[in-house]
Amino acid sequence: MKFFSFIAVFSSMFFFSLFSFSQSFEGEIGFTKKTLNETYNYRYYVKNENVRIEEFDDEKKLIGIVLVNINSYDAILINIDRKLFVDLEKNNIKLTKIQGMDIKNSSSMKKIAGYDCKEVVVKNKKENNEVVYYNHKANYSFFKGLLITLNRKDLASLYFQQIPDINDVFPFMAIEKDASGKVLTTFEVTDVVSKKVDDKLFEIPKGYSKL
Repeated sequence: MKFFSFIAVFSSMFFFSLFSFSQSFEGEIGFTKKTLNETYNYRYYVKNENVRIEEFDDEKKLIGIVLVNINSYDAILINIDRKLFVDLEKNNIKLTKIQGMDIKNSSSMKKIAGYDCKEVVVKNKKENNEVVYYNHKANYSFFKGLLITLNRKDLASLYFQQIPDINDVFPFMAIEKDASGKVLTTFEVTDVVSKKVDDKLFEIPKGYSKL
C-alpha cells in the first residue's frame, strides 16, 4: 500500500497555552513532510485516547487513514480507494532506545504555527547524522503513546524517543540531516485548532471490509 509513507510524527504534533496542562489536547493538527523530491500533507484529529491520522496527495485528496487507540496500542489502517481496513500488528510496545546518542538542549527558540518551540539536537555518533527538533511542551500527552503504538522506524520518530522526558512534548518541526549536514527531510506543523472532535471520526467507515 502506497499510502502512509509516513504515519505520524510529528511524528506528529502541537498545542496550546490556553489549555490547562492537566487536560489532554483535543482538536486538529495539520503538518507537512518535505523530502528532496516530494511533499506530503497530514492531519491529526485527537480526542482522549483516540487519534485519527489522515494523509492527502498533492491535490489535497484524502488517500489514507490510520485510527489509533493509545491506551490499547491498537492501530487500524484504512485504504480509501479499495474500501479496506487492516489491523496493524503490535510490536515493541515501548519506546525504542538507541545507544550512543548525543542529545543537546539548545537555548535557541523558533516560533512555529504561532507557538514558541525550543531547539533540541539529537545526533547519532555512529552514523554521524542528526535530527534537529523544535519542541513545544504543553498538553500533548497523546504523542508518546502514538509513537509507541505505530513503532515507526524513520529517523525523526526514532531519534525523538531518545530525548529524556518527552511526556506532553510535541515536535512542531523536525529536520533530518545526513553526515555532510545536508537536509534530507523536514516535518513542520502548519496549523493547530483546539475544538471538540466528533467521536464518529474514530470509527471504521460503513461499507469497508477487513483485509
